[in-house]
Amino acid sequence: MRKVHDVLRLAFDLKLSQRQIARSIKLSQSTVSEHLTRFQDAGLAWPLPDGYDDQGLQEKLFGATPSAAPAPAGRPPPDFAHIRHELSIATLPCNCFGRSTATPIPSATTRTPASGGITRSGAAART
Repeated sequence: MRKVHDVLRLAFDLKLSQRQIARSIKLSQSTVSEHLTRFQDAGLAWPLPDGYDDQGLQEKLFGATPSAAPAPAGRPPPDFAHIRHELSIATLPCNCFGRSTATPIPSATTRTPASGGITRSGAAART
């Protein structure tokens, strides 16, 4: 939740600088500046008029809070129960880069039974 009321109280009642306000309520200085600028642009005066609670102040400064957006037409919402189930399974096959975990990844060196020695893949064995 936004700390607009705290920013305004510290700025106007205690006359703290923006840097001091930012440190005391753990906000960035630019956020404190933005809150104070929005307050001045809204044409409000401190102390706030009667009837302004935190929700009313936020709506005046930042606009109405958006409600949950409906799902786009033609696209069903995700099945979060199924997703949660799939993520809980520890032995899911990994199909990374077109390879399955069931097929071993060839190493750079292999032991060939014909030569009995270790050769690089694709290179002829030296004798």
